Amino acid sequence: MTTTNDATPTATYFWLATFQWPVPNGFGTATLHSTFDVDGPFSRTEALTHIKHIAGQKGVPGTASVLFLTVEPDQITGPAA
Repeated sequence: MTTTNDATPTATYFWLATFQWPVPNGFGTATLHSTFDVDGPFSRTEALTHIKHIAGQKGVPGTASVLFLTVEPDQITGPAA
């Protein structure tokens, strides 16, 4: 989800999402995760749109409900020395 084509990413975000959709005799579910890079401000709506697009590429129907979603900075910082 880099916001411009030539800029160096300034932040990488990790996301984890669980989707659910109806299938004959029950429900289908999928939990997916990945990262995306951003080089400027972005909205939660833009993040969700990007994540749903990736999920669609993995076979999740566009009508699926999002049961769980987290988006966090990918970098984990340890305690200060």
